[in-house]
Amino acid sequence: MILDAAAQNDMPIHLHTSPGGGSDIDNAFAMVRKFGLRNKIHLVHMGGGVSGHIKFVPRFFELLADGYQIYTDSSWAVGFGSTWLLKEIEARGIGGDRFLFGSDIPWSDFASEYWKIEGAPISEELKDNIFWNNSERLYSKFW
Repeated sequence: MILDAAAQNDMPIHLHTSPGGGSDIDNAFAMVRKFGLRNKIHLVHMGGGVSGHIKFVPRFFELLADGYQIYTDSSWAVGFGSTWLLKEIEARGIGGDRFLFGSDIPWSDFASEYWKIEGAPISEELKDNIFWNNSERLYSKFW
C-alpha cells in the first residue's frame, strides 16, 4: 500500500543504506530493481561506508541508464565516496539531478558535510543543483 500510494502521489521513498545488516545496499538495489521504474527511491548515504560506496557508484549509473528513478545524498559519505560520485557525474553527464546534499544532523556535523560538496572540484552549477535545485524539484510539492 505504501509503495502504491507513493507512486500515485509521486512521493519519493527513503531507504537507509549501509554496507551490511538489514539496510545492506544489495537489499536496497533489489528494491530499486523491483519498484524503481514506478517509484522514486532515495538511497540515503550512497550505500553507507567504504564497501557500500564501492558497490553503489557503478550501479547508480547502471540504474539511471536503465530508467530507474534512483536518488542519493552525500550524508555520511566517507573519504573518497562523494568525490568519486561527483567526478563520475561530471564525466558521464548524467546523475547531476539525482544527487542531493545531506547532513544527517545530529549524527554528523554540518560543516564537514557541507565542505564535501562546496570543496569538491566540480562546477558551480552542479553544486547549486546538489545544494538546492534537486531537493526543490524532488520535494517542494510536499512543503
